[in-house]
Amino acid sequence: MGRVVIKNYTEWNPAPFPALAGVSVTGSIKTNAVVAKAKRPILLWEHVLAPGAEIRWDKPPVGHLAYVLAGTGDANGQNLEEEGAFIVAHGGKGVLRAGSAPMTVLHFHRPDDYPEAPHKAGGCCHVLNKKQSGHFKMPQIDGYVFADSDCPTCEDWFHMVEMQGNAGAGEDSSLHCQTEDEFRVVVGADMMVG
Repeated sequence: MGRVVIKNYTEWNPAPFPALAGVSVTGSIKTNAVVAKAKRPILLWEHVLAPGAEIRWDKPPVGHLAYVLAGTGDANGQNLEEEGAFIVAHGGKGVLRAGSAPMTVLHFHRPDDYPEAPHKAGGCCHVLNKKQSGHFKMPQIDGYVFADSDCPTCEDWFHMVEMQGNAGAGEDSSLHCQTEDEFRVVVGADMMVG
C-alpha cells in the first residue's frame, strides 16, 4: 500500500551531493536532502549551484528531472529560465549549468536500483521553459504541462499549476488514488492533505 510523506522546508537537511550512477558535478553546489531515505520510489533534492557550476548526466540508469526554482542557466547549451525544466531520460546525456548568479533547482529521480525497468528506450533530453510548455486554463487556475509521458523514448510526466486568489480554498476534492508515484511541491502557499 502506498504512503504519503509530508515535509516542510524547515525539515530539509543539508547533505553532500548524492552519489548517483551516471551523475557528476563540477563547481560549488550546496545540496539539501528533501526526500532521500532508502526505499522511497522517487527521491527529491534541492541544489543551489554557484555561478558556472554544473550537474552532468552520462547515461544514468533512471530518468532525472531538474526544475529551476530560482535563477537561470543553460541545459545542453539551451537557455533555461526560472520555472523551466530539464528532463534527462535514462540513458541520456546532459549538462545543466548555472548562469552568472546562483541557480536553485529541485532534482527528482528514482533510486538507481529501482526494481522496475523503464518501459521505453530512453536516451533523450528535454529542455523546456514555462513559455514552451503546454498551457491549460480553468477558472482561477493556470496549468503548464512540461512532459506528459507521450515522448516515444521517455516516460516522464511533469506539470505545474498556479492558483489565483483562493482557488480551491475550503473545497473538498473527491477521494481518489494515484496509479503512479508522484511528488507535489507547494511553493508560495499551503495545502491541506487528508
